Amino acid sequence: MNRDIENALLEWLKRHRETNVPVNIPSLRAKVDEFGKLLGKSNFKCSSSWVQRFKRRHHSEFANVNLSKLTGCGKTQTVVRTRGTTEDSLSKPLDGIPRGTVDHWLNNEWPSLRKEYSDEEIYNASETGVFYKLMPDQSFRFQGYKCTDGELSKERLTILVTANMTGTNKKKCLVIGRPKYPRSCKGIKYLSIQYKHNQKSWMTSSIFKQFLQQWDMNLFQTFQKALVLIDDCPVHSVLDKLRSIKMVYFSYKSLIQPMNQGIVKSLKIHFKKRLIFHHVKQIENISIAKVNIFQAICMLESSWEQISPKMIANFFIKYGNIKLREIKEESNEEKSLVSWAANLLVYDTEVLHQFENVDSELIISSQLLGDEHVSYEKKFNVSQHISTVKHQKALKRQKDQEQEKKQTLLTSLPTKSEFNTDLCEALMAANIPLNKLSNSKFREFLEKYTVKNIPFESTLRKGYIDDVYNKTIENIKTEIGENTIWVSIDETCDVEGRFIANVVVGVLKTDSTGNIFLLHSEQLDRNNHTTICKLFDKAMGILWSGSINYDNVLLFLTDAEPYMVKAGSVLKSFYTRMVHTTCVAHGIHRVAEEIRGQFDEVDNLISNVKKIFRKAPSRILLFKTEAPGIKLPPEPIITRWGTWLDAAIYYCENFETIVRIIHLLDENDAVSIQKAKLCMSQPNLQCNLAFIKSNFEVLTVAIKQLQTQYVPLTDSIKLIEDIESKLCNLHGPYGIAVSKKLDQVLIKNKGLNSLKQICKIITGGESMDLRSIAEDLTCNDLSFFKYAPITSVDVERSFSAYKCILADNRRAFQFENVRKHLIVQCNHKGTKI
Repeated sequence: MNRDIENALLEWLKRHRETNVPVNIPSLRAKVDEFGKLLGKSNFKCSSSWVQRFKRRHHSEFANVNLSKLTGCGKTQTVVRTRGTTEDSLSKPLDGIPRGTVDHWLNNEWPSLRKEYSDEEIYNASETGVFYKLMPDQSFRFQGYKCTDGELSKERLTILVTANMTGTNKKKCLVIGRPKYPRSCKGIKYLSIQYKHNQKSWMTSSIFKQFLQQWDMNLFQTFQKALVLIDDCPVHSVLDKLRSIKMVYFSYKSLIQPMNQGIVKSLKIHFKKRLIFHHVKQIENISIAKVNIFQAICMLESSWEQISPKMIANFFIKYGNIKLREIKEESNEEKSLVSWAANLLVYDTEVLHQFENVDSELIISSQLLGDEHVSYEKKFNVSQHISTVKHQKALKRQKDQEQEKKQTLLTSLPTKSEFNTDLCEALMAANIPLNKLSNSKFREFLEKYTVKNIPFESTLRKGYIDDVYNKTIENIKTEIGENTIWVSIDETCDVEGRFIANVVVGVLKTDSTGNIFLLHSEQLDRNNHTTICKLFDKAMGILWSGSINYDNVLLFLTDAEPYMVKAGSVLKSFYTRMVHTTCVAHGIHRVAEEIRGQFDEVDNLISNVKKIFRKAPSRILLFKTEAPGIKLPPEPIITRWGTWLDAAIYYCENFETIVRIIHLLDENDAVSIQKAKLCMSQPNLQCNLAFIKSNFEVLTVAIKQLQTQYVPLTDSIKLIEDIESKLCNLHGPYGIAVSKKLDQVLIKNKGLNSLKQICKIITGGESMDLRSIAEDLTCNDLSFFKYAPITSVDVERSFSAYKCILADNRRAFQFENVRKHLIVQCNHKGTKI
């Protein structure tokens, strides 16, 4: 009755079969109604029962292709299959593996493997496959039409998904397709995923190796590590040179993997929802455009992004002590694909069920090592291949890999290069900027004579500076140990306006001098006794990290600033045996400043003559010509101890020569020349210079000797006593004023009086009562003061090194980095603070 309609429909289906265009039930029924109208049968309506009868009548010619059969793609192969889309779970037996075996591994072996890794450092990786062009319809093909080997590989992708236990780090998907350069990606410079190609769109050992090596290199460069859980598929080849990744291969089926417990399935469901949206849109637009690789990549990326960290963490519950919600709370949405798509009224429920599970057993990789495939349809081919040397080597390699897997492949953690460490330490100790390694000539020199790969600045800065600094601190702590020490603190203001305080410590020994170290440097918010006390306690915490040895600190050296004196008084409440003394050399310098204030004419002469020869090459040449054996006039710096007295003594010794040279200069050339000539005309100038040299030269000699390291306490005290005896015999207004200033300085230095008493005891010069010393010192403590310093010159030297590091072209140097460089430089062997 409707033979004409059936014949037209058969011809139409043949044409669509030739173009490989899929036909779904709604479009077929619409086409039948259209044929009815064209053939004059306007009352004919195509029903579902008519379609079913049509299929039965032409079953000998057409077959409804079952989507679940499309995964084979032709010839049978030995393959590894994904298990991410099945409904198996850890609560059921795993393909013949007893439940107790899994529990034993999780409870006994797994804790020891993961103990060195945090949850964020534990990853799981797994492959899966999808047909990115397949639509959820019932397509008709001729019965007996065979899917030839590799045909559907043009329409499929393999995806490697990787995420950590907490779900906070989902790596970009690795997508494997057939074309090397997909036409749909032409002109696109950046892909949001990693794309690789393979003739069958499979995962291969070479692709996996590249992926793993790149990941390992990124981890190593950022000083991170990872524990990667993965199945024992042969393409997951064993790598010997991984530095930051530890691999754990499952010795049983991959169903135990967290990814295959539902994460991969959820990814596929999100992807297929996007395919359905695309298909529905094509139906509405009466279009037959298929999804291309670029669109599939975008769909996969957005689907992977939609997998929440909470869901990933839920499936890792068996692997850690993560307190999270039950898995079902997170996965309800993904289980509703059939009902979700059924609401579109486009697809049958049976079709949706088939579409959901169509790629559940999709081939993802070959099991043969080296990705070589041998045809085994003929026995001769197999026998010939087995006898080859290549096959024997592959078997041996496979056995070796299996043996290593049984022992659970554990690659070593990243190890630092000893050469890089030594190079970094050398550059820091020599105050050579690390960016000098970017100099091509310097790099060539190092590579030529060290025969090593020279690292770049960023490598040393990120990976080695902290190690060198920590090594230096550990060496200091080892060297000091439980020894008694002295501590010196001083502060300065750098060129950036920051208040910088340094802490120097030295070992006190009974029979020899002890080593001196720069222990700590810190930027202070303000200068007061509170910040100094905190700094002192913090430095002692660095030295004795477990418990501070309060009784081992016997001497504290500072300048005579009021806040320093107050800080010493506060600290003595905790460090009861500590003697606090202010720097004696600094005190003598304050006496020298009093002398400068008493002799204005001499001070004016020194100031103006200094200006005459500053940046004046012609005048310097004249001076060297007229006085070849005499140094240029000194330029004293007020903050440098005793330099003004040295300049006064210089003018006393060379007064006539200086006067003669100054008179050779034209006073109209500079105001300083006029003032210098005026000063030289003063009648009492030479008398004042003679008075200074004959009575106060002892001060400059004492400052120089006190600045020397490792001076015995007895020698230092003797210098002070000699100064006292010489200045107390001075007469006249100048001598009395200077002698009075010295008395004031020494009286305020209460700690110095304690040191004088200790010196008398240890030298046996006078019998004394130990209780006369204010500090709670024992008789054993006194023996450690034999080489105790009485100046803070060592901490002043550390500021000189600080200024050298913070040069004009290194002002952007952050203080935290300056501190590390400074401590390494000042504490290097052979370097004096």
